[in-house]
Amino acid sequence: MVKQLRKDKEVRRLEDVLKGSVQARPEAAALRFRGQEMSYGELDLLSGRLACALRGRGLGENSRIGIFVEKSPPAVVAVFGILKAGACYVPLDPMDPAIRLSCIIEDCRLDAVVTSCQKLEGLMEAARRQKNPRFIFTLGTPAPDMLRRSEGCGIQILAVPDNGVSGAAETPAGAPRRSENDTAYILYTSGSTGRPKGVVISHRAALAFVDWAHSCFGVSEADRVASHAPLHFDISIFDVFVTAKAGACLCLVPAGLSAFPSSLAEFLEQERISVWYSVPHPLVQMALHGRLETRDLSALNRILFAGEVFADKYLDQWMRLAPHAVFYNLYGPTETNVCMYHRVERPRPPGAALAIGRPCCGDKVFLLDEKRGSVRAGETGELYVAGPTLMEGYWDDPQKTERAFVRGITPAPQERFFKTGDMAVEDEDGNFVLRGRRDGMIKQRGYRIELGEIESVLYRHPAIGQACLCFVDGGDGGKRIRAVLVAAKNAAFGEEEMRNYCLRHLPSYMVPDDFEFRDSLPRTSTGKVDRQALMEKEGL
Repeated sequence: MVKQLRKDKEVRRLEDVLKGSVQARPEAAALRFRGQEMSYGELDLLSGRLACALRGRGLGENSRIGIFVEKSPPAVVAVFGILKAGACYVPLDPMDPAIRLSCIIEDCRLDAVVTSCQKLEGLMEAARRQKNPRFIFTLGTPAPDMLRRSEGCGIQILAVPDNGVSGAAETPAGAPRRSENDTAYILYTSGSTGRPKGVVISHRAALAFVDWAHSCFGVSEADRVASHAPLHFDISIFDVFVTAKAGACLCLVPAGLSAFPSSLAEFLEQERISVWYSVPHPLVQMALHGRLETRDLSALNRILFAGEVFADKYLDQWMRLAPHAVFYNLYGPTETNVCMYHRVERPRPPGAALAIGRPCCGDKVFLLDEKRGSVRAGETGELYVAGPTLMEGYWDDPQKTERAFVRGITPAPQERFFKTGDMAVEDEDGNFVLRGRRDGMIKQRGYRIELGEIESVLYRHPAIGQACLCFVDGGDGGKRIRAVLVAAKNAAFGEEEMRNYCLRHLPSYMVPDDFEFRDSLPRTSTGKVDRQALMEKEGL
């Protein structure tokens, strides 16, 4: 028995990163949002209260709990509360249309969802036709009329008090079984079949990244870390857990602030942000419209970016205006979290491609050709990744999981490798440099997007006869999604109609930026749409 207890104490899980900071500095600010702060003691108490409510309804091990909350302190409370209960969390994008939410709720068979009173009505609309979730937990007490309207739908709404934060944190009844191999979270990404797919990440895999990032970037209790990414984006793993492990203050960027680059730059300055991690897009927008030359950026000393190419002229501008900051380019699909990184050196060599660097977190990376053989120096190959940060697989899809992994790669034949689909070359310094995608997948503002998912939605519109998606230059270092459409026989439609249709069926980041209307699409000799010819002939 003593030996078993000692073994259990050695098990580490993602929620454990909170314990040290709570014990060492319970009064210190854990979260800051719109001028208000929540201490580590309060975060511990409120998340423990939620964990008790979940355990009290039999939710814990093997339970999948959705989070449908706007970016705010309650969202972070929900993350830690669900993990403390022994369950895994599944972030739902509050901006998603009800149809997509319903799809994820149905696919993941959520046992419960944690939401806010403000988001309850939208969640009920998405869940109304589903047999699950059985429970909806609201952080706070919803209005009586909302409770009455929910009656008869087969879902029980339970309120979890979000005030009275005093005293010791509650401990969930019936301590959950603890294993590093349990699922910590499931993140849904774009799927080529038209349905989003869930990426299953274990506590062990998440901690491999969190531990490495905490050490590599030297995050400490003195830091103020900006949280720009939503919970359903894997960049949020750094924001929430590395910050908590360090005992730093997580400054939540309010939803919608990115639409106003000047306000976002003002946020950086006023909050005295020292660590920033995001996709390049908001950094580009601040460089263009944030009046950075007038800002005091002296507190900002680490800038991390990932998810897409950072245009040279904007990166160089940031490096000039934030001379004390160290810049890092991080790489990794959702299935691997961050598996490579590169410190951007000063001065940057003129015209040199920005590298994604070398493996980290204990991962191994190989470049292979189409036959999975090694490529010669200077040749382009596909990136394959193995190591501790890899996902367990795709939720409830063993066939897709089987196709995603390969074994038998020399010199690690016993390990499983993930096929990233990204093409790269190794430069003379031993750093990897990206060379595009192998398939029809693209990235927009850090979100991985399958063109097939957008096309699948477009084809469901009765007026669409043919559809083809292209990625085009946005003119500001970013990219734009262009939909080229052909009407069905005797059908007619306009740009506004198609945009509104897409907004009802797709998350906003997947809605095409431009719509082009054509009489026909070019075809290859095999009858497939010739995307390359379309781009050349139509000037795309």
